[in-house]
Amino acid sequence: MGSRELRARLANRRVLAGVAGAVAQKITSAVGVMGLLAVLSHALDAASFGLVSLYLSFQLVLSVFDLGLSTSASRDFSSGSEEPLQSGLMRAYESWIGLLAVILFGLIYLIFSTTVSADAVQHHHVATLLVAASLALELPTRLYVGIIIGRDRQATSAGFLMLADLLRWTGAGVVAAKSGQAVYVLAWQAFVAGISLAFLSWYVWRVLLAGRFRTPARTHLLLRLGRHTLAPLAVATLAGGARLYADRVYAMRVMPVEDVGAYVTAFTVAGGVALVSTQASAALLPRLARHNGGHQQPIRIALFKRVNRAVGVVTSCLAVCLLLAADHVLILFGLGAERSAVFTAVLPPAVLAAAAAAWGGPTYSLIVAEGRYKTIAAANLLGLAAVCAGMIAMPSSPLGIACLAVLAAVVVLVVLVSALWAGFGGSLAGRQVVSAHVFTAASASMALAHAVFRTII
Repeated sequence: MGSRELRARLANRRVLAGVAGAVAQKITSAVGVMGLLAVLSHALDAASFGLVSLYLSFQLVLSVFDLGLSTSASRDFSSGSEEPLQSGLMRAYESWIGLLAVILFGLIYLIFSTTVSADAVQHHHVATLLVAASLALELPTRLYVGIIIGRDRQATSAGFLMLADLLRWTGAGVVAAKSGQAVYVLAWQAFVAGISLAFLSWYVWRVLLAGRFRTPARTHLLLRLGRHTLAPLAVATLAGGARLYADRVYAMRVMPVEDVGAYVTAFTVAGGVALVSTQASAALLPRLARHNGGHQQPIRIALFKRVNRAVGVVTSCLAVCLLLAADHVLILFGLGAERSAVFTAVLPPAVLAAAAAAWGGPTYSLIVAEGRYKTIAAANLLGLAAVCAGMIAMPSSPLGIACLAVLAAVVVLVVLVSALWAGFGGSLAGRQVVSAHVFTAASASMALAHAVFRTII
């Protein structure tokens, strides 16, 4: 076996270990949240539980306020430490993410101050400050995790995040059981977030960037990062977030609150279908960025095809299993007869939307690796436009609203695939890229159609 082949096999094993570790981290985090909620519901009074639950739900906002910087960092820091401007670029990223964290702190504090009445929770003001501080501290950690992933340390980042989740959720449960007050639970969350941020920043600077702590952020790097990366990524992220949640916001306006609960639950359950794609795409991105252009183009195409087909087959199997297990999911969540009808109607399109998003994950990684952020922004804007047009044209039934998510996901997928074809000039390489999607769709369509039919009937 040649040295080149041996290195390739070891690299593939590192990627597989990173994906497996990241998936395990996501699963343990989800289990930890469920266990924490069970403890909190018994240990805290209703008002305190509501405040902590709001904090947990607002963690989803971080993916919007990140504005795609952590994903871009995985690409920009994948070329190795030999890049002479690496440390200055790091300071530029930190400057932008620090500004976003300050904005997030003020916004979250304002929202929580107006949402929770001052006399509803003990130490309301302190607890609200801790909520905002915890979320603001967690935002820079996403940047450092993105850099670690870019340096092919996926297993390291997954292991650290798993340990941080263990401390965050287990410790919060113990504090809640002992004290019964939300302020101490949130203080523990802020403490873990601060320790995690301190360790990650030390690890990135000392281990990955050779300890160049004193390097300032160069003005031209700040301007370049803002103009060529942050601006299009911000549009892409905000449009993508609006596209993902527009149908749920619309459902809240036109459906009874009881039906909204079943509707959101169906999409939450279906979201698990995209788990493998999310982690595989994160591991794929730095490798695609490294094999960029010229004689290495065939390597990128071959790597993309293998990952895309694997993600398509795995996510399709997960989607079929979830649809066939719909009755068991109903029992697990204890939905009544009225809400179960909504859940059963909404689950198939929710799973199809999640599957379409998962199939486009590797394509998204390839386009990010090429630095074509405006393409992603255009795709998400077109998907958002499809949702808005559908809201005007379609009836307000749960099934009709859910179909908007499918429409938007398919629009985004088609735009991204078309952009790849154009980017490769419609050449043999372009046909190979599109063939990966054709194979994925063909291998899954019959099974998914059969599962949807059985679920609806």
